[in-house]
Amino acid sequence: MNVFSYFAPSVSMLALLGLAWSPLTGSEHAPRVTMLSTSCMPLLQSADLVARPRDPWVFRSVLDKRARMITVALNEELWVAYDATTCSLYKAWKGGVHFDGAVYTTVHGPQPTSLGRPYTEGLPGDVWEAWINDAPIACTVAYKGYRFHDKRVTFQYDVKLADGRTVRVQETPEFVQPEHLFPPEQRQVWVLTDGQPGLLRSFWAETIPDDVKLTLALRTDHSTNKLGELLEREHEVEVVDEQGNAAKHSIAHMVLMAAKNTNNVILFFEPIVLPPPEPEANGDETEDEGKKEETPAPAKQEGAK
Repeated sequence: MNVFSYFAPSVSMLALLGLAWSPLTGSEHAPRVTMLSTSCMPLLQSADLVARPRDPWVFRSVLDKRARMITVALNEELWVAYDATTCSLYKAWKGGVHFDGAVYTTVHGPQPTSLGRPYTEGLPGDVWEAWINDAPIACTVAYKGYRFHDKRVTFQYDVKLADGRTVRVQETPEFVQPEHLFPPEQRQVWVLTDGQPGLLRSFWAETIPDDVKLTLALRTDHSTNKLGELLEREHEVEVVDEQGNAAKHSIAHMVLMAAKNTNNVILFFEPIVLPPPEPEANGDETEDEGKKEETPAPAKQEGAK
């Protein structure tokens, strides 16, 4: 069992030894990628190093007018939200959530919305795929809740194949920073900066049949560095947003199979600096406070028309 999947609480540092460097080919703007050796045993920083910005730090709600969302406040620098319909990442961002709506403010109509700026966003539609003996097969994915362990949260998904077999997949997201994971010389080689925010996504499938492979499509653009154990079909696609602006999305596919039933992907990002929040209205002003000073009209001169 890979330590990334259950995060032994006594572990304090990530020891990644003998890793292979594999630069991502393609666009000059694509993130640097390091393929982690599958023979190494990664160890994660202690959960005590990660301060959750609110309690509860995991909750379900409508978010940004999207139903069935699970939001995780991993750190003041990193919030993530998952879509329970597609069992995939909706967005990773800095700025938190504006809690509005009947549940939070007794006001009917509004719903919670994400604040600040995104680091990265997920892909629309179905992102899980299944293969039997390297041939694609139809599959469906169902969200099966989450559980807490070692001060972390793990999501559970069931991937059901068209032939009736089901594979249970678990994913644990976490906020990480280079200085808590790698020694200085390794950070220098990988061009990692202390304090850089990172999102670790750790996957584990308890049992995968020998003839089955599962893949998850994920975006890697907007990251400065990408570290992964096993990724395939990395490519770029051109998209056009609602305003008609063209952009390129970098996409990779995380792989799970019998010979590799764990996988870890880390995306590091440029830090986001948000403007200071606007001061809230006091509400204690007297009747005269806040009124603009009126300038008296000039006296009418005698004889003026």
